[in-house]
Amino acid sequence: MKFAKNLLILLTLLCVGCSPSGEIQNSESEPDIQLEESFEISPSNIPPSNAGQYPAAGEYDVNGKTFYLNDVMLNTGKYSVNTIQMKKQSSYIHNVTEMRFATLTITIMKNEYQAVMHKVPEVYVSEEVNVWNDKASHTSEHDNGDSIVYTFDGLLDYKYYKIANESSYAQYVTSITWTNKNSTVCAIF
Repeated sequence: MKFAKNLLILLTLLCVGCSPSGEIQNSESEPDIQLEESFEISPSNIPPSNAGQYPAAGEYDVNGKTFYLNDVMLNTGKYSVNTIQMKKQSSYIHNVTEMRFATLTITIMKNEYQAVMHKVPEVYVSEEVNVWNDKASHTSEHDNGDSIVYTFDGLLDYKYYKIANESSYAQYVTSITWTNKNSTVCAIF
């Protein structure tokens, strides 16, 4: 019993950067960051097309956070009604408002092209807005029949996330979700 108690004390002492409230504490000048449980972009958050044209590239408010959208629109057409349509080879979404999440999940609707050849969306991560040098790798892929769910884990070290469609086909996204559920905020060395 004494060994278990000492081990618990030792693990508590080795836990760096944690507070009981779940905040990330930094001994440097950066303020504490309160982690949100989740954040989602759904088709209802995306501007509709203007006579079949993509809305102007720029900053848009999405549930109280600012995102930059380029060649992204609400799809109401042929393949996947009420999805986020990302134009082939050139579209992207990235946050301008700082966020910190451990996991990113992107659900893409399958269509006649996606069923034959699907491409994992590119996800870039950064500590600074508009600096996209680091690429995240998806940690899982699940085929739900009518959609494919891509999960990217281990993103807690980043504040900015860029989702890009660099494939040869448009992608039809049903949701983009960031979560901190089941994340370990405390690092044990």
